[in-house]
Amino acid sequence: MIKYIFTIIKSNNINVLTFKWLIIIGIICLLFLLLQKFGDKPENLEGFSQIEPFVFKQNDDVYDDFYSLIYDDIHKPSLRTDYELEYIINMTEPTTRNSVFLDIGSGTGNTVNELQEAGYQAYGIDKSQAMIDIAEQKFPDIQCKCGDATEPMAFEHSTFTHIICNYFTIYQIKEKRTLFTNCNHWLMPNGYLIIHLADRNKFDTITPVGKMTLPVNPNRYISSRITDTIVDFGGFEYKSSYQFHKENDNIVSFVEKFQDKETKHVRENEQILYFEPIDVILNMARECGFSLKSKIDMKKNIDDENQYIFILEKI
Repeated sequence: MIKYIFTIIKSNNINVLTFKWLIIIGIICLLFLLLQKFGDKPENLEGFSQIEPFVFKQNDDVYDDFYSLIYDDIHKPSLRTDYELEYIINMTEPTTRNSVFLDIGSGTGNTVNELQEAGYQAYGIDKSQAMIDIAEQKFPDIQCKCGDATEPMAFEHSTFTHIICNYFTIYQIKEKRTLFTNCNHWLMPNGYLIIHLADRNKFDTITPVGKMTLPVNPNRYISSRITDTIVDFGGFEYKSSYQFHKENDNIVSFVEKFQDKETKHVRENEQILYFEPIDVILNMARECGFSLKSKIDMKKNIDDENQYIFILEKI
């Protein structure tokens, strides 16, 4: 029976088109009912204080006091960190005596903290002071600085053995060649650059908090890609959407909307992501002095075989 249903869903036969859509709608309804009964509920959060009826934030301005407080609830960095670091450590064999890590876009500090707790020297850099403030509240001993990784003077020559750039951070950076050149300068000989890349046309576009509330991932069962996420946080409703620009294949907008349930005030965030194809980004890295050492997909970690961790080695 299941095999028969999947045959119909995958069919392009016009004679079964209506039946196909009825099945898809039925699956969506079933997933919704399962969500209501079994899905994990996000933590209830109070509404947000905002005098203006509508506030719009873009790019770096998104990461203010409000967003930094709820960042972990939305993006769930702790779900990725262990898997990523286990792979990095297994493939590069760092030592607590000699290895020095830098996390670019260190956010609320999970990666830097786990490395420090494991005995490594680890530092973070983030463009948002508000995010660093949260990291320091969570982990008082963390060592992070507010700065821009595209600035060559942010660190001295040959400071680190490992530089990590994970969770779409690289797509927030337009000048990737500048980033790669800086990383090459900051790395010791034969140092490692670890980057998180995704297939623009296939990666799972459900925001992590949305996946946490679902018993199964609907993107695995329907042909049309789900690019929107809606989550009830108690005091406010959260919506996110990946918007793919047809006029420029390399541009993707990540838009988030928060609506306070009591005041009906709305905050909207928009982040422009520079989503070059994976092979284009890797070619940039090669031209800046890196070779590919290894890669792994993230299916076991976040149920997405179209996102990857690449380990590059300084030549």
